[in-house]
Amino acid sequence: MLEPCTNRRAAKWVLDGLVPFKTFTVGSHVPLRFERYARLSHPGEDGWLPRRVAVPLKPILLRHTPSGTSCWFGVWRGWGLTYQPDVPKTIYVDTGFREWDLFKGCLDVMDRGFFLGLDVGANLVWPDDRSWFVATDIDLDRTYVGCSRNLLSDLLIECRLDAVEVRADDSSVVARTTTRRNE
Repeated sequence: MLEPCTNRRAAKWVLDGLVPFKTFTVGSHVPLRFERYARLSHPGEDGWLPRRVAVPLKPILLRHTPSGTSCWFGVWRGWGLTYQPDVPKTIYVDTGFREWDLFKGCLDVMDRGFFLGLDVGANLVWPDDRSWFVATDIDLDRTYVGCSRNLLSDLLIECRLDAVEVRADDSSVVARTTTRRNE
């Protein structure tokens, strides 16, 4: 179940941790506070976290999230689509280049569709404890994850994910691979 966000402070740490969007780096999508970063490619599926990526990603994130921890979900306001009836009205946050409707809920809703007639999931996801951060920009066919070394290792060995390690200062348009899975 999703709850509306009532205070923009929930996302302040995100806004404070991003580098300017026009740098087009991983750090312009994911806050600069994580030990490691990963890129999850999903060619041909631009702009949202596809279910085929969200389904194997969710149990990995659950293993690295304290039990009972709520998560935050950001959905790009510019889709111009109608939300599912059970999606509440909420406030939005502005990163200076994108505006995101902000919701709170359990991680189980990560792979749900937010809109009527279109299976579009959240663009941003993070837990209350800020131990990881998932970002899918509307113009990219990849998702970036800021995380711990252990979470990164789990991402790299999951065969259903096209995951590679990247750095925060790598280009988000064509990120340089620093570590490949299974090499």
